[in-house]
Parts: sequence; structure tokens; C-alpha cells
Amino acid sequence: TPSHVRASGSLPPSFPPTPAVPEAGGVEQLYWDGGLFDNTPLSKVISALQESPDPHKIMYVVNLFPSAAPVPQNIQEVVMRMMTLAFSNKAEKDLKRAYQTTEMIRFVGELEKIMDRHDDLRRLKEHPGFKTLKQFQAPIHIVELTNNDVSGASDFSASGIEQRRRTGYEAASEQIRKLELAAA
Repeated sequence: TPSHVRASGSLPPSFPPTPAVPEAGGVEQLYWDGGLFDNTPLSKVISALQESPDPHKIMYVVNLFPSAAPVPQNIQEVVMRMMTLAFSNKAEKDLKRAYQTTEMIRFVGELEKIMDRHDDLRRLKEHPGFKTLKQFQAPIHIVELTNNDVSGASDFSASGIEQRRRTGYEAASEQIRKLELAAA
């Protein structure tokens, strides 16, 4: 609902929680930005990509909160940096897991080639661990886009938002151009 969209912008301490009804006939609850719980839901993206029949799986990860930044100079910058670090830590862990998943997919593909050439190894295809790994069919190409400007995270002015939007668009366009060049 529109309330849930508004709640996605309810980031404490700057904004209060937004009341919304979780489902039809439910009781109104208070919501804050879901990024507080899961800022980079990469596992959901990986699952959706694995279900896609497209053999070319590309995942764009936009990291709004870099782990490297200048040392804060005042209390406001310290508070902002605390938020940035909390979000960046979660994003880094999720991204590491996405890379590990991609490497496992590649490994299983190589392992299967070896198993097919050796009769005594073919029985491993029935192993529950192999079956679990085999459900991931194609490697995922991960494209990272990282925001390096930590100064404007709490700037909700029209010009601040427009500047971040423009910077993000340019960074994404550059990455897409690089992918197209590499594919050509």
C-alpha cells in the first residue's frame, strides 16, 4: 500500500515510524525502513535469479553505505558514520555470501564434469549435499556500485536527492557500458 512505501522512507531518528496495515483485515502496525533489518536482501535476488530461465544472470548491487570514509569531525558526523557502518557491515557480509554462492555454482559445474568421466564418482550425484548445490544452476555475474559520498545521507533536500540520483545513474551507466564492452 502507499503506507508501506512511505514506511520505506521512515528512517530513525530523522523520521517517525509510519502506521500501515500489514495485510487485508489485519491490525495497523508501525513500520520503519526495512533496510534496518535487511538492507541488501541479496538472498532473495539470488533465489529469483536461479528461478529465471535466462542463462545470463546479472545482479546489480548498489552499496549506498561504504565502509571506508573520512574520519568524522563532529557529533553529527559521528552519528551519521555509525549508521553508515551498521548498514555497510551487513551489505559486505551479504555480498561476500553472494560471491561464495557463485563460486560454489562454478565448482559444482566442474565437479559434475569430472564425475561424468569417472564411474566410481557418479554415485556422488545422489549425495544430498551435491543435490543441494546442484539446485543453483548458473553462475551469477555480480556488478557492484558503491556510493563513496557519506556526507549527504541525511540530506533530503531536492538538490541533495537529485545530486545522489544523478551520481548513481552515471555510475550504473558506466558499469553497464563496461559489461557491454566485455560481452562484445
